[in-house]
Amino acid sequence: MAGKNKHIQQPSKKPAETEAGTDAHVKAFNESLIKFTDSLVVSTSANSEELQVWEPKTLAPYEPILDQKFYAAENCVSVNSNNFIWAAHAQKSIMNVWRWDKKDPLLRFPLREPLSSFATVGESFCVGGDKKGRITLWQMTSGEVLADVESAHSMQVTDLDIN
Repeated sequence: MAGKNKHIQQPSKKPAETEAGTDAHVKAFNESLIKFTDSLVVSTSANSEELQVWEPKTLAPYEPILDQKFYAAENCVSVNSNNFIWAAHAQKSIMNVWRWDKKDPLLRFPLREPLSSFATVGESFCVGGDKKGRITLWQMTSGEVLADVESAHSMQVTDLDIN
């Protein structure tokens, strides 16, 4: 029996530095794949200053976005097709925009009223609804109001879905 097994090679152990180098290479490769994904999953809670961000194919978590004293409003977080994360503040008339891989907002601008719902449309437009029933459509790159419908709804706009 001993003679039959002599042709089977046992895997050799790699030196510690080679294993560490390989692990670092694999980690860097995986991170580069995640960075070039075509979509993101973002969530938040009314009781948290964090926006949680995940890669949707593997649910690999990214670093959360933490903006002190910024609480995103319910139904007011959206990711556009360029992977910019948009969120309206829960109590203030403020909109913040982040890149998924940056901690600080790239853009912060005032709104006429606090939003109760918000959605992005591709990479060009975004739309928001407020507690008074108004719906507003903006050009993303300029912030220009393209349409503002005062009485779009008889009550608070609680959700928007756009295709």
